[in-house]
Order: sequence, then C-alpha cells, then structure tokens
Amino acid sequence: MSTNSTIGIRRIDGTESRIYCHWDGYIEGVGITLQIYYNSAELIEQLLKLGNLSSLDKNIIPDSENNFDNGVKDACLPYTVRGEKWEQVPITQREDYNYTFDERYNLWFVEYSDYEEYVIPDVHIRFNYDRHTSEPLIEAINRKFKEHPDYFDINPTELSELNREVGSKYANSPYASF
Repeated sequence: MSTNSTIGIRRIDGTESRIYCHWDGYIEGVGITLQIYYNSAELIEQLLKLGNLSSLDKNIIPDSENNFDNGVKDACLPYTVRGEKWEQVPITQREDYNYTFDERYNLWFVEYSDYEEYVIPDVHIRFNYDRHTSEPLIEAINRKFKEHPDYFDINPTELSELNREVGSKYANSPYASF
C-alpha cells in the first residue's frame, strides 16, 4: 500500500505549483528527504520540473539517464521515464501528506489529515474526519523522531545539525518560537 503525498512551492510572488508523489509520503520518507536534500527554491523548482513522481529520492537525474524498470540508485523516479504524460497537479489537490516550501521564509510546511483508525479482525478501516493539521515540517520530524527514531535514516547528531540549520531560518519568520 502506498502513502501518497503532494510536493509544492509557494513562491514570493504568491504563485504555487505542486506535483504528486506516489510512494513513502509520510514524514519519515518524503518529509525528511525534502528537508535534507531540497532546501532551496532552486532545487524545488528543478524537482517540480520532473513532474509527478513514483518515488522521491535525494538526486534529480534526467529521464534520458534514468529507467523505470532499472532506476538509478538514489534518484527520483518520475512517471515520465515510463512514457506517461505529465499534467500539473491542481493546487487544491490533497493527499495523505502535503508538503509546501514557502519561499518567503525558505521553510517547509506539512499538512496532513488526522485519521481515526479502527481495526476489525481481517478488516482495516480508516475514517477521515477532515481534521487537518498543518505545521512546520521540522517540528513534525522532531516529534516523529522522538516516537520512532528507528524509522529514520538519520541519527540524533544529524538531526541536531538539521535543527540548527533550519532553526536559523525560523528566526526571520512568523514561526520564531521554534
């Protein structure tokens, strides 16, 4: 089963763009990858040019050098590598997790739905009550890391360094309480 997400940018001029990502959309997957490897508007614009993704990774490789069946290690895998046409995702499209880089502050934000889950023997039902949580991505990463550090491909020292880097950006934003 996949965890779907959208990845977007809110530019200084107020315009937005967004793509869809099919796999690993949770904070421990797409979230941490965006926070570490896509931390500038220029990198995010390059990522968005790939179009909708099957999976996100730390490197952007042109379609001509990548292959869907035999993908380049550590490279994003856009649907265009298997010949699918890319269409812009509507700004209003929402998936399980929705990541937006706000260029005004150079910060990532994540919005996700809070689900109520009920497990019935042999059946797993997820009810969405349309409760949405939106927070700076680094705060979500820290919270999740405390709960399940083994879910992440980073260690506490690397997370501390990431917090220092992102924390300096918060000082000039409305989220200075971080």
